[in-house]
Amino acid sequence: MLAVALTTEPLVPVPAAPEGHRYEHLTVERVAGGCGAVLGGVDLAADLDDAVIAEIRRAVLDHHVVFWHGQRLTADQQVAFSRRFGPFSPVPFIEPTRSPA
Repeated sequence: MLAVALTTEPLVPVPAAPEGHRYEHLTVERVAGGCGAVLGGVDLAADLDDAVIAEIRRAVLDHHVVFWHGQRLTADQQVAFSRRFGPFSPVPFIEPTRSPA
């Protein structure tokens, strides 16, 4: 089983941008009527500003399901990104995948 390194950095959850907020840091393209959007214009592997995370959270609340194209994250970068939304909660029946070398 592959072990994913968990950081000891403090958890920094960011609240969503207010309802009706106009997106300034990312693009949002609705794909399935009332549910689903493709988000873009942001590199998820980067150290993102709280305002960007707030807009991503707002997009999840507005569209319920979000998709990203062309993102390349290592396992550690995925963990760092997800910690901005809440505690790490591994799914016990899914084995983590290896990052490409």
